[in-house]
Amino acid sequence: MYFLLGGWLDGSPGLAWCTLQTFYEYLIVRRKCLGDEAHATSQIRHRLTGQ
Repeated sequence: MYFLLGGWLDGSPGLAWCTLQTFYEYLIVRRKCLGDEAHATSQIRHRLTGQ
């Protein structure tokens, strides 16, 4: 995406923005995956403890 969107034309700020945007997208995907696991874990804990 960095090359396709012309980020290289912006130099260092373009690379920084692209890096931060990529990391942000990674966090969204990771939170989605971990959120499903955390929800399942809390349901199991609720069933085991009865609370």
